[in-house]
Amino acid sequence: FIIPIFVGGGLIPTYLNIRNLGLLNTFWALVLPTAVSPFYLLIVRSHYVDYPQELVKAATIDGARPFSVFWRVVWPTSTPIIATMAMLYGVAQWNEYFWPSILVQQNLQPASVLLQNMVTNRSVLLGLGVGIQMAPQSFIAAVAAVLIIPVLVVYPFLQRYVVTGILVGSVKG
Repeated sequence: FIIPIFVGGGLIPTYLNIRNLGLLNTFWALVLPTAVSPFYLLIVRSHYVDYPQELVKAATIDGARPFSVFWRVVWPTSTPIIATMAMLYGVAQWNEYFWPSILVQQNLQPASVLLQNMVTNRSVLLGLGVGIQMAPQSFIAAVAAVLIIPVLVVYPFLQRYVVTGILVGSVKG
């Protein structure tokens, strides 16, 4: 799991795999290739390695089976790491530009690709009727500011979990 952190599989083999699986121009072309990140997997693994075994042993003594221990004890107390991973994955997907511009049609492209298309394609601005009244730079800056709003709205709700999730395992006690 450590080698893919430093060395990727390559652009052409990744594209060919997605094409051969029939995922081009689908939502799954954006989701599946990045579903498991080795770096994030190591973060989650370190969280569960440092998980207090006293809680697991107490649930086992009370008669819980392994799946029940996970579902009723470990999972509910793992909200910091779940929120951290959701935030990191969400921001990474929100900011993704390269693969969505290659793998999917315009109706599935994320906002960052649409913004780049607005920058490079003046006819989009003229079609919206802002090519004459407003400078293109002003319009692009306004769209970029609007694209930041979802992250700014979600982050305050996840901040306490994200800070806790990142700090888990940093201090041994």
